[in-house]
Amino acid sequence: SGEGEYEMTDPKAEIVCIKVSELAEEPYDWGDVLGYSFDFDDGPHIAGGSLTISGYASRTTNYYPSTNLSLELEPSHVAITPDNRAFVNCQVNNTLVEVNLGNVTSGVGVIQGAYGFGYRDISNTGNGFDGKNDGYALVEQPTETIYGWYQPGDMEIVVSGAKTILLTANEGLPSKNPGGGEDVTNCSSCDYIDLEIDFRYGSGFTGNSSDPSYVFGSRSFSLWDITVGNSFPTLIYDSGSLIEDKLAELMPDYANSLKSTYSSGDQASISRGPEPAGISLGTLSGKDILIVSLEEMGGSMIFNLENLNNIPSFSASYESYATNRYFHDQGWSQEDECAYNHFGAKDVLFLSSDITGNTSVTGVHEGYESILVSNDETGSLTLFSLDSNFKLPGCTDSCACNYNENATVNDGSCEFTSCVDEGCTYTDADNYDPVANLDDGTCTFTIDTACPGDLDGDGWIITGDLLLFLALFGTGCP
Repeated sequence: SGEGEYEMTDPKAEIVCIKVSELAEEPYDWGDVLGYSFDFDDGPHIAGGSLTISGYASRTTNYYPSTNLSLELEPSHVAITPDNRAFVNCQVNNTLVEVNLGNVTSGVGVIQGAYGFGYRDISNTGNGFDGKNDGYALVEQPTETIYGWYQPGDMEIVVSGAKTILLTANEGLPSKNPGGGEDVTNCSSCDYIDLEIDFRYGSGFTGNSSDPSYVFGSRSFSLWDITVGNSFPTLIYDSGSLIEDKLAELMPDYANSLKSTYSSGDQASISRGPEPAGISLGTLSGKDILIVSLEEMGGSMIFNLENLNNIPSFSASYESYATNRYFHDQGWSQEDECAYNHFGAKDVLFLSSDITGNTSVTGVHEGYESILVSNDETGSLTLFSLDSNFKLPGCTDSCACNYNENATVNDGSCEFTSCVDEGCTYTDADNYDPVANLDDGTCTFTIDTACPGDLDGDGWIITGDLLLFLALFGTGCP
């Protein structure tokens, strides 16, 4: 998907299909790789000759309004069905484009249609949110009408029974303005004064408090029925306020923090909340589970999916929260933050035990299903192992070098040597080692070097200090 994101100019968006079979043999020349490119302008590659957006509400008014969908639409993610269809997500536009991959080589009828996702009515019971930066993790139902554009980030497709289902993490994303910043305004006609809203729609455009306000992202994950081709997706399930509810319960002091080391809790509430960005489906002990990464908050939430094969009875429930993000007021050292503090969880991938059992990636416990998370803020990858009861295995001994505060079951991986540097730790010794953190009794001294001072703190430098010195640091003074 060629996004064509607007900043100083608005480049034309396109969808590109690359014949990857030509990359199977080396050497190859990138210039010889066969690719097919399709834009959204009128032509035979569009089914019916021209593209219009149907279905639910879409968002196609960017900074310079245009009737040209190649300039309006910004494709960003792709998911492919087993029956040779591709679904291209235009996140900024809250729009899904359907592509018939069987028609790519002929170039006729490739793009089948474009469909709006619509929005979540946050004002409905069970659909609330935390829209205030007031220092409290409080999820509430607004008394005024507030809509959340779904605007999915990552997508995944699963075939369940006779249904083809699209799973989406509804992150939210404003368009860009000429300065490269986010094209948002703050709500001035509602109870959420600092809440970022869309100024191209609703009260953000009219200034009328009786009009609905549109926020970016629904702060949820959704399941959509895309079984029937050439038709807009049908919403099967939306998690509503479930993610924010659990964050408020689990981390009331830090819920909806920004992806910044020195962020305080609740600061992201007025923008897009925890930002569910990545999504991945897996199976654990015969159970269907869904993993949703939270870009702004960090970490990934794990949900149990019940009756995925029987959609009328489908339900989702919270199971676990895998995170190793720490906050600046928790007393961690700079070294600890570098080693353990990972946030900005963007994409997430479920790894089955047959994969983790054959990899050399450090920290993967053979026999456990795992999740791999990419963190765009800290530029790191995080791997979490899961056991069949949704526990997080790891080292639970706080004295170990690889202690994992988030682990809930000890997996026997604790080790106590990699963080220990033995040597002379007495600063007045001839062979003082500033790197050492455990004295090994090898300190040596010369006549000119002062022997111990008042080591026992009794106000006198006497035999007791010498004995303590000998016990701690070495064999004696020359």
